[in-house]
Amino acid sequence: MIFINFKTYEQGTGDNAEALVQTIESIAESSHVKLIPVVQAVDLATIASTTKLEVWIQKVDESF
Repeated sequence: MIFINFKTYEQGTGDNAEALVQTIESIAESSHVKLIPVVQAVDLATIASTTKLEVWIQKVDESF
C-alpha cells in the first residue's frame, strides 16, 4: 500500500488532480499495488466519482 499525498500545490488540485489520479489508477492496475491518492478536501467529490481507487483526504485544521 502506497499513499500519494497531493499536498496543497497547484499541480495536485482541480483538473491537475483528476489527471494525476488517472495516471495513478493506470499504474495501480498494471502493477497490482494498492495506491491511495490523498487529495485536498475540495477535490474529494470529483475525484471519488471518477476513480475506482480508494481515496483519502488530507486533514483539515481549524484556523485560530
